[in-house]
Amino acid sequence: MNSLATLVNRRDVSEAEGMIGEFSALLRYGLAADPVAEVELADEVDMQLRYLTLARRRFAHLMTVTIDVDDDVRHARLPALILQPLVENAIKHGVAMTSVRAALDTGVPVRREHARRPDRG
Repeated sequence: MNSLATLVNRRDVSEAEGMIGEFSALLRYGLAADPVAEVELADEVDMQLRYLTLARRRFAHLMTVTIDVDDDVRHARLPALILQPLVENAIKHGVAMTSVRAALDTGVPVRREHARRPDRG
């Protein structure tokens, strides 16, 4: 909200409108999320990218972001908003606490395991 107030004070209407749009999408997702439902990893990552878009407006000079999700797991199901505290804490306790450029690198590697068939012998 502080970043938005700064944009309004500077009369940067275009940037403020963009930020309001991202913030609105983030709020809608959070309010619509069923706390016991699962969502696709791709949707959860997209929402975190919206959050990071807002954070970059505030910390653009301090952070770079890289997210790497293998296509094989984009449809995996997980609890809604489970990534939010991880991303938020990385910003709050990492990026916001430093005066040097920080990299926020995250990914979802694919680990393939072969299922063992039970011995019916």
